[in-house]
Amino acid sequence: MTDLNATMNFIESLEAVYDLAGQAHIPSSDALAARVKEALDVTEQVIRLYGWDHVSMSFNGGKDCTVLLHLLAAVLYRTQRGRNSSALEQRLKDVSCLESSSAEQPPVLSEFMPPTPPRPSPGRAPTPLLPTMQSVYITCPSPFPEVEEFVDHCVARYSLDLVKVPGPMKEGLEQYLELREARRKAGGREENGDPPEKDIAAIFVGTRRGDPHGGKLDFMTPTDPGWPQFMRVHPIINWSYADVWAFLRRFQVPYCSLYDEGYTSLGSTFNTFRNPALRRPRLVQPSVSQEEITSSSAHTSDTLQLPPGPLKAPSLPNEGTEWDWLPAYELVDESLERSGRGASYSGITTPL
Repeated sequence: MTDLNATMNFIESLEAVYDLAGQAHIPSSDALAARVKEALDVTEQVIRLYGWDHVSMSFNGGKDCTVLLHLLAAVLYRTQRGRNSSALEQRLKDVSCLESSSAEQPPVLSEFMPPTPPRPSPGRAPTPLLPTMQSVYITCPSPFPEVEEFVDHCVARYSLDLVKVPGPMKEGLEQYLELREARRKAGGREENGDPPEKDIAAIFVGTRRGDPHGGKLDFMTPTDPGWPQFMRVHPIINWSYADVWAFLRRFQVPYCSLYDEGYTSLGSTFNTFRNPALRRPRLVQPSVSQEEITSSSAHTSDTLQLPPGPLKAPSLPNEGTEWDWLPAYELVDESLERSGRGASYSGITTPL
């Protein structure tokens, strides 16, 4: 597959988001269609209210904000498609020319869901297909390298104007808005000495109802007193854990590789572990001596045993057991989504 095809797959994925939303009125349609339509409606309403120049999004590389990012990109692409169709065609030609002039094949996005998201080729500037989206990354102490790598990938893939500021959340948001205000003033956007127009009026957040403090939030909720003042926007507030993974997998959206290694909720390396609900004992073929093989062949009917069934608990104590980890989308009980967050977990001796 060429880089041009990868680009077209990205655009097709954005268009498919609206295609699914268009099926929400059909009684027999996928349940995800109604969730997607709801999120798109909220996003479009906020964009009409504030405009793209005065909104931002909170992005930290997690699964929920990755869904939100792809939804925002779908709305942005649909908004810009009519007015920038010729510019898009030129960008696609530029990608084609770069591909034909390069002897080395760059990494490309798979047609399937890649376990590790691809990165732009070293020394080669990405060709953006979307206008720049403003975004903020409130960092945590000791982030996972895989998360940082994925965030960088998304900056290139989605044309993010990403500002990284350290947490905690309140202080990080204050610093972000101050940086945006300073940048706005430096750009000379004030006119005739009038009071400056607020730069960021709303920030999209990937919070869901089941998240901590998410139970009382609405699609649009102002920040609490004492916090930096803006409108918090939650397009996927009513989504479930299963909805998130159905969306990412259906539209082939790359996500952080840690989710394929047993993690279901990501934070700092200090408080994030693989989810115990996704661990399974590794089935190891025991070594057999030649004498045992000879004896077994002589008394097959007496010694034949079926191998243990898959995913059954080990017969030996946990100590010394080797574990495999299912991917995050295999989690069945959504109430256990955050079971991999905390100080430590007893009974797990495998290094995490």
